[in-house]
Amino acid sequence: TSLGEGQTLNILSGGEVQFPFIAVDSTINVNGGRFRSSRLAGTLQLARSDLNIIAGDVFPQVSINAYDGSNINLLGGTIGTQTTLYGTSTATIDGGAMIAKGFDARQGAHIEIKSGINNVVRFFDGSTGRITGGQLGRNVEAQVGSDLEIVGGEFLFNGAPIIGNTVTIDENTDILTGTL
Repeated sequence: TSLGEGQTLNILSGGEVQFPFIAVDSTINVNGGRFRSSRLAGTLQLARSDLNIIAGDVFPQVSINAYDGSNINLLGGTIGTQTTLYGTSTATIDGGAMIAKGFDARQGAHIEIKSGINNVVRFFDGSTGRITGGQLGRNVEAQVGSDLEIVGGEFLFNGAPIIGNTVTIDENTDILTGTL
């Protein structure tokens, strides 16, 4: 199933779309409905498209791949699946729950987290991110070559106040805590 240039798909309460699904130059609005796979696994592929989740779910057996120019906006509902952003794609999480096994920003991609519940978020080499709020799980990874800004207060590095604006963390031994 697919959407083409200029097309919009609205998935309302009680509505359901099965995978695989491809959206190119189009918009998908999930407002009470859900995506699910009719098989063991399925993929939602976005190319220069917008995925707006206001309420509803994208289920665990589905993966999301967002390519150049795509935007994912999680304002409510749940993303319960692996999500990967490539190229110039972006994601804004301002509500809802991202409880997937991974929400990844690859080279050139950007994730902004303003609120909501976020489990595993990874920033790979060449990606950027900004976190200003929300609840974060133990697995927020900013790999070498990524640029992650965390805005908040009361930050401690291994229990001590941070000196300066930059911290390099060893994932095996260091702990960063703070209030967003």
